[in-house]
Amino acid sequence: MQLSFNNNWSVGRFGEQIVEKDCWRRGWRVLDRNWHYGKYGELDIVANDGKQIVFIEVKTRTSVNYGYPVEAINKSKRNKLRVLANAWLHENGKVHFPYRIDSFSVLIDNNNLKIDHLRAVA
Repeated sequence: MQLSFNNNWSVGRFGEQIVEKDCWRRGWRVLDRNWHYGKYGELDIVANDGKQIVFIEVKTRTSVNYGYPVEAINKSKRNKLRVLANAWLHENGKVHFPYRIDSFSVLIDNNNLKIDHLRAVA
């Protein structure tokens, strides 16, 4: 099967769909997708792994020409993710729930799919 994408947005959405399926396979319950919070941006996926809420940042690339997907999660992005996580917790009445922020990198290279999961990146 040949994968083709029209733009970066479609690449990103494809990666998020792959990660959402991976969450379900892990037994995690997906609570939210593409949750927006003003100028801070969005949370790609919010899930519950049975012990804590997991805020997931998905980075998807079709090559490593501009670096590996995880390299896009710099200090500024980690700070924004913490703000977004806390805003989501407040809005959903879960302020006292334990949580972490994870990253999933999806690399689609020559139609090979590689997924890396990093726990507690922020």
